Order: sequence, then structure tokens, then C-alpha cells
Amino acid sequence: MASHYIVPGVFTIPELLLAIYFHLHDPLSQICFMLLCKATWRVGVGERWKTILDAWQIRALLPPDVEIQGPSLWLIQRMEEISLSRAITQSEWDRIHLYLDHVRRISIGDERLGLDTQQKPIWASQPLWMLSSYDGLGATLLFPALRHVSISFIWPSTLLACQVLVTPSLRSFSIRADAGLRDALKRIDLWTALDPLLDLLAENSTRLEQLTLDLSTMLADLMFAATLEDRLVLLVARLQQRAGRLRTLAFSPVESRGKFLPVLGNLDGLEELSVDLPMWDVSLSSTPAFRTLKRLRMGPARLPLSNASSLLSKLFSPSMQSITLTTPTFPALSKVIETISSRWAGTIQEVSLQIHHFSPTFHMDLVVLGWDALLPLLSCCHLTMLRICLPNPIDLTDERISLLADSLPNLEILYLYCKRCLAAVEYIPAPTIRALLILAELENLKELMLDLNLGCASIELEDLKEAQNPMINRFKSNVLGGPVATDVVRHRMGVLFPALDVVDVQPGEGAAFSVQGYVETEWTKEDMAW
Repeated sequence: MASHYIVPGVFTIPELLLAIYFHLHDPLSQICFMLLCKATWRVGVGERWKTILDAWQIRALLPPDVEIQGPSLWLIQRMEEISLSRAITQSEWDRIHLYLDHVRRISIGDERLGLDTQQKPIWASQPLWMLSSYDGLGATLLFPALRHVSISFIWPSTLLACQVLVTPSLRSFSIRADAGLRDALKRIDLWTALDPLLDLLAENSTRLEQLTLDLSTMLADLMFAATLEDRLVLLVARLQQRAGRLRTLAFSPVESRGKFLPVLGNLDGLEELSVDLPMWDVSLSSTPAFRTLKRLRMGPARLPLSNASSLLSKLFSPSMQSITLTTPTFPALSKVIETISSRWAGTIQEVSLQIHHFSPTFHMDLVVLGWDALLPLLSCCHLTMLRICLPNPIDLTDERISLLADSLPNLEILYLYCKRCLAAVEYIPAPTIRALLILAELENLKELMLDLNLGCASIELEDLKEAQNPMINRFKSNVLGGPVATDVVRHRMGVLFPALDVVDVQPGEGAAFSVQGYVETEWTKEDMAW
């Protein structure tokens, strides 16, 4: 009798059912658990359908005998051009709703071909086109719980199909043009498909917090670029009226000739902005702009900004926390550092700067960035990340690194290094093993990239052990001094940074070589772009 009363009570506690579900690591066991009753079914379906990453997951819900009729999917320019081989019945829609009601995140792309029930490849847009036939789209949403959408497309027609994913509940929306897009545009105008989607998104943006629009693969298309800025200005104006929760914007590219950034600057509540800028200088008026901005990334779409420091000086944000910029020269970099330090020394936490590596002046003569250029950053005592990656070395010494460590005790990531691989005959860095001993005192430091004389022949084993830092999970240096053999450098890396699972020594031009090491994780297995 006791079990008769206890069991129904257990099945009314969703949190307990969810814990049991996750305890069952075997998918078959999870399915068996789902089939126990309606309560376990709701919990299981809710978890298994929170995220959709493949088109076949949606196609599997649709009747197998229903097919799309009309032109090839990549040729569609209007939704009216297609139809279904038969109408989907109301009972079939009710069954589909049982699953789609739980979907919170969708990430699909034309480059990822799903498989249907017969293991045949399908385009990502195919099931979305079929869902678009739903008659009750205006009354009952197909994705009532959908919060996050990410689209990667090759065919502009995919954007038309993705209109079914735009709901008032959206928190983030990302659109990225894949590398094959330009060939696809030989047949279809991108704006014909993109404009309706952006219009619909603006109408349903009351809860939108993050928007990403990456069309960088279209940068070389002059006809596309000619109208890009005006369209973005109109989009931001509509968002300003409706998207009161919008906090993060990312646009690439922005062919701005003075219109777009001022409009963005007046967007209330904007905290994070990422834009890829063109070769033309951009400017802001004297009107207060970006009052709430906390994180700024400006990447070069073609060439770096020559007036970046002037642009920063006109930002009215009192609490900037993160800045990522690319500049064309050492003097421009120095001005940016001065501006950051003078404006936001008390709030800045992350600084990432680099010089455009295509600049020929750095390859003709070995110009070194002077220490005086970095001194203003020492006043930014809350820095947790400092990344300065240059085509030539930085004028560092053990004493200067000691001063940096004393001034910036919260550093978690420190990159002060040359992106080029230089042999000992070209340049020997002044920092020695003692610099690592100093940096080991930074309790939070996990990632380090530094020009270091690790190839010095006089380094003893005791020196290495004294400077040992088991907290470092990533290290890289392209300028190692020397000369010593690569296996000696690999051994020294193993002693200095015992946590590193992988140590890789790569030869460069002449007698140069670089070394990098990292703790092996799922992320490092898939992406070692750093």
C-alpha cells in the first residue's frame, strides 16, 4: 500500500524526474524511462528537444509521404513558389507540436546536410519550408519556447524558410553567410531574401538581447556593399523603437561612411558592440554616443583604423570593460593605449590589441615596440586579460615584466609576443627564465604567450624547476633565442609547465622555430587557431 501512494507523488516532482533522467546515461534507458507515463514523457521530450542542431531532427517529425513541390530549394525567391504534395492534417500538426513546443535553441546551416529517415541527405531549409505551410502560424506559434536561433546559409532562399523561426520569444538571433554564398548569388539576389527576414525580426524584437549579422564573405561584392550601410541604419532605427532589451550587436562588414556608427551610438542600453570596419576612416559627431557600452571590438574588414584613438575618445561610456582593436602602426597603437588608460583605467578588464600584419614596414626593418608605449597600461589595475600581438617583438626585460606583474595582479591571460617566427641571428629576447619565476606569483594566470629566451644554452635544470608553474594551461612563443636543439626546448617546456598535455615545436625560416603547449580539452582538439 505504501508504494501505491508514494509512486504517484514522485511522478509529480519534475525536478526529481529530471535528475533520474540524467542519471540514465544510456540513451535506450532514457527512452524506456520516458515511456513510463505522461509525466516522464514530458520530462524526456523536454530535454531531448531543447536544442536542434540538424535538419533531420525536424524532418523526422513530418509525415514521410509529404514532399515539397516547386523549383529547387536554392532557386526559390518567394514563399508562394512552393507547395506540399499533400496538406498536413490537424492531428499530424498536434503530434508535431508535442515536440516543437519544447525547442529552445536551433542552430542549422546549409553546409550541414542532415539525413532523412531513409538516410538520404536533405537541405537544412527543407523541413523549415514544410513547417511554413502551417495555417495557424499567426495564432499558435510552432516554436513558442524558442529563445536562440543561429543560421549559416549558402543559399539566400534558406533565409526565406527561416522566417518560421522568428517568434516574439527570441533572445538571440545570428545570421552568417557561408563561404559558398557568392556563387549562389549568381542566381538569387541576397536582399530579396534577407530584407523580409530582418523586417520580421525587427517586428518581433521586444525581447531580443543579442543580434549577429555576419556577411563578411560578401565584402568584395561592390553592388552589395553599396546599399549595406543604408539598410543597417534602417534596421537599427527599427530596433531602437522595439528592442528595449537589446544589449549585444555584431555586424560584419560595415561599409560605413559616417552614418552607421552615430546611429548605433544612440541605441539605448547597448553594452557590447562588435563591428568589422572598412578601409575608410569612420568618425563620430560630438553628440554623446555609446553611453552604456562596456565591450567594444573593432576588427578591420580591409585595413585597420588609423584614427582609432580619436574614435575611442568620443565614446561617452564611463565604464568600458573590454576593448579589442587593430591599428596600422606602432604610433597609432601607442595612442590607443594612452586613450584607454586615461579614460577607463578604473574599469577596463580586457585589452586586446594588434597591428595589421600586412603592413610592409615591419618586415623591412626589425622595429621593436618600446616599453614606454606599454607604461600607461600599468594604471589599469583591474586587467584580467592583456593581449598585444605584433608582427615584431616588444622591448621587454625581466625587470619590466616584474613591474607589470606587480601592477596587474589579477591577470589571467597575458599575451605579449611577436606573431612572426624569428631566429636567434635576427633577434634574442631579453626576458629569461627569471621572468617566468616572476609571473608564477600571479595566482590567476592561466594563459601565457611571451617572447622568451628559452633557447639559451646556459639554462640549468635547477633554474627550470625553480620557475616551474603548474597553473599554466597554454603557452606559446615564436622568438626563443638560442641556439639549442628542438628536443631540448621540448624538455624545458615539460619541466616549466607540467600541466601541458601537448608540446609542439615547429621549425620556421632558417634556424627559427616556435613552441606552443596546451592542456588537451575538447576545445583544443577541435580548434587550435590561437
